[in-house]
Amino acid sequence: MKVTKRYFRILWMALLGLCPGLLFAQSVFIHSHNDYERRVPFYQAYAQQISSVEADIYATLDILVDKLKKYPEVFDPAVNPLAVRVVISGNAPEVADYDKYPSFISFGAQKLGAYTAKQLERIAMFSFNFRNYSVWNGKGSIVEAEKVKVLEVIEAGHANSLPGSIMETLSFDLAVAEALKFADSNGKTLVIVTGDHETGGLSLVDGSREQGLVVAQYSTDDHTPIMLPVYSYGPKSNKFIGVYENTQFFHTIKEFF
Repeated sequence: MKVTKRYFRILWMALLGLCPGLLFAQSVFIHSHNDYERRVPFYQAYAQQISSVEADIYATLDILVDKLKKYPEVFDPAVNPLAVRVVISGNAPEVADYDKYPSFISFGAQKLGAYTAKQLERIAMFSFNFRNYSVWNGKGSIVEAEKVKVLEVIEAGHANSLPGSIMETLSFDLAVAEALKFADSNGKTLVIVTGDHETGGLSLVDGSREQGLVVAQYSTDDHTPIMLPVYSYGPKSNKFIGVYENTQFFHTIKEFF
């Protein structure tokens, strides 16, 4: 029987989980792209406390999963709370098939869509191929027509794109979670989360947690005067209480130094 091999990109995240003795070290929130091309693959990134490592694998997904299942103490958080997080992207399965794979495996979604709450629990990140929008290689200036396509993705809030707003919010939530973990690890980091303005006037109209349904409406395609929340965590977080201009952040933070 001929086995068709498929290309998968696998991300090994939270590498410090491999060695609890290193948890006191400062994790570096950097992604090692194409890590197998490094002078010393994996171990070089691990020694530098890099938070995620990428490897390209040519095999069937079932074979890869069978290999990972042999080491639950390394990859399954139900067995080891400090387990390495595995994220499959590239030729990942269809979203509807996520529940066919072990719960310790997450996936990288490559398109916006109406996901259920259960499916979102299995999505660790959203990645879009830049080549779908431009052939620019980073040198010189990007072609104007392609620049417009890229900006359409970036400015989802201005475009009143509900899927775009949801996906960016979820991605931002993951970023904040990592910041809080780092703050907890050393007890000396202040985390402040806010924005310079609100965009779109997004309001939730209806929805269903059971059905994974969100019904919302935008009131404008521009900035609004809606007051922004401020979330602070860590040392001196009590200094960010009350109502004030966002320019006050500079003066408040300056007092700490």
